[in-house]
Amino acid sequence: MPYEITESGRATFDRWLSSPKLIVAEHADELCARALFLEMVDSPIGEQILNRWHDELWVRLKVLERSREVALTASNKSAALRALAIHHARRLKHIAADIEYVQELRMAWREEVAAREVEIERASPRGSGKQPVVGGRDPNGFAKGRTSQATARRKNGSADVP
Repeated sequence: MPYEITESGRATFDRWLSSPKLIVAEHADELCARALFLEMVDSPIGEQILNRWHDELWVRLKVLERSREVALTASNKSAALRALAIHHARRLKHIAADIEYVQELRMAWREEVAAREVEIERASPRGSGKQPVVGGRDPNGFAKGRTSQATARRKNGSADVP
């Protein structure tokens, strides 16, 4: 069944398209929302999460770069393809900014882990051979009762695998 846009529909579309609210509209930012909870995980888990985020963003960047190249190659055929190439360029900038954000987050994460280790070292009694559990965490900064995957691999004699 064929459809036709009504005058009312056109007017609604025109208002939506020209609305200044859309230019500064807020949106959900899943990456930032998850990053707020990063401090709640053990050190090796946090490192794995940051690596996965970085890798996922990098793959998305590469796929989008390829898609943009295809659109640019064909952009002389259509205004829509030129607009698509420009849209991809914008998204590439956003992904590049997210990759930079994850790198900054990784540096802050590592500084926090190092500071936690120094704090635990200072709190340990000298010469007792035993280190206390501080703040529900063992001397390595891991939640009490948990062992890092790297520690488990070393004990088993297996190689560190990311």
